[in-house]
Amino acid sequence: SGGRIGDGGVGARGDGGRAESSLAQNPTGLEELSMSGPSTPVLPQGVAGHAFAELKPGETQPLASDEERVAIDAIRSACADLLAHSRSPEVSSEIRILRFVRGYARVDEALAQYRRMLRWRADHSMDDVRDAVVGLPLAIEALPYGELL
Repeated sequence: SGGRIGDGGVGARGDGGRAESSLAQNPTGLEELSMSGPSTPVLPQGVAGHAFAELKPGETQPLASDEERVAIDAIRSACADLLAHSRSPEVSSEIRILRFVRGYARVDEALAQYRRMLRWRADHSMDDVRDAVVGLPLAIEALPYGELL
């Protein structure tokens, strides 16, 4: 296992294959999201060991699998209270949440860490920082503390 992204090797998650052994213990790769009551959706455990199809030049494929989309939608829905206060659209984008879904072994862990990130952003007024930087020219000196870089 060479370490290609998504093949479960060291380069995919940096966990030395521990995620692969957890998939062997749970061959469905599914885990329940612990959010609410009996109608809790069954969501993907993670994508370690997921083999990505080889694409021909010019071919594309969806960024997230169907299972990952279910997890993304569930996380976005579970965080609606915190997302309602964010002015940064990229914070709730599919790719941002997908990073959490792929980065944690279970969806409930991804949800907990995503909520933690959203609370940190709110506590540190990161939307204000983003707003101050968005219109600036792309020069290091124009960024906050850029003169130090």
